[in-house]
Amino acid sequence: MNTQIKTEALRIAKEQVKACLRSRGYKISSFAAKAITDMAKKVLAEQPSIAKKAAKIVAMRHFI
Repeated sequence: MNTQIKTEALRIAKEQVKACLRSRGYKISSFAAKAITDMAKKVLAEQPSIAKKAAKIVAMRHFI
C-alpha cells in the first residue's frame, strides 16, 4: 500500500473514531491527537475494507 493510500485510510479511520466518540457524548477536544490516531490505527487493523475504500478515493483523485 502506498503512502497516499495509507494517509487516506488513516483519515477515514480517524473520521470514524471521531464520529463514534461524538455519538457516545464525548468531546473530541477531550482527547489527545495521538490517542485518536492510535484508536484509528486499531480500527484500520480490524477493518481492511477501509484501505480498499481509500485506494478507490486516491485512484479517483488521480483520474480527475
